[in-house]
Amino acid sequence: MFKRGQIVYFVLFAFVILIAAGLVFYIYGQNRNENLGGASLDRQPIELFIKSCIKRTGEEAIIFISEHGGYYTLPANHYNKFGFDVPYYFYHNVVLNPSKSEVEGQISKYIEDNLNSCLRDFQDLKKYGYNIEIGKIQAKSMIIPNSLILILGVPIKIQKGEILQISENMRVQLENINLDKIMNFNSLIMEIQVNRSSAICLSCIINHGVDFDLQILLAQLEDNILLFTIVDNTTIINQQPLIFNFVSQYGNYSCTNLPSDDLTYVQYCANERIRNLISNQ
Repeated sequence: MFKRGQIVYFVLFAFVILIAAGLVFYIYGQNRNENLGGASLDRQPIELFIKSCIKRTGEEAIIFISEHGGYYTLPANHYNKFGFDVPYYFYHNVVLNPSKSEVEGQISKYIEDNLNSCLRDFQDLKKYGYNIEIGKIQAKSMIIPNSLILILGVPIKIQKGEILQISENMRVQLENINLDKIMNFNSLIMEIQVNRSSAICLSCIINHGVDFDLQILLAQLEDNILLFTIVDNTTIINQQPLIFNFVSQYGNYSCTNLPSDDLTYVQYCANERIRNLISNQ
């Protein structure tokens, strides 16, 4: 039989074991709650999520902007009939195709306006009690051969209790994106067209399309108005080739034979006249 002192000893020992077990389960439960649903504040998974959204939004920007001739916000002088909404690249002897820096700016603007559609204000983290603040997103795009580089300032504060994390300045490079090639082709065609304002050199377009490995489709929308569709089968997004659209209008007049109803062309000729006078002084 156990003596009274032994019974007290065993009771105290069991009590200590019970407290220790409870402490272990408490600590385990706290750690599990903090990591519930993959909502850990480790920097790497959060940044990977943001970069995946940058990539996705960047690809969406490329598709949208290419379909609209390099623009997110179309210029005032664009064609918007018969379901088409595309810019003029050649308008009565005036070359209007955007520069590379302009297209880069249009891509950046698209991403700034649409990135949060993918991030969804981090609702997946907020439902686990995290307080998240997203500052103003600033994007920079760089079109280089065979790639598009996106650099984004994404000021994000993520806090739960005493934990605070800030993520920003992320770089994503989209490979096998040939916007540079398409823009170089478009510029070359416009240079040729300047010298043939009243007609189109089909053989020139076809031959240069072969040289650039591009498929060129032409459709007449109205008298003297052609839709150019550039198909790049080497740039594949969402299992589809990249399509780039713009229109050109060919007039039967020049700066020595001004139209009576086209103020844009009249202003262009006036500017050219002033520029020539200044250069000859």
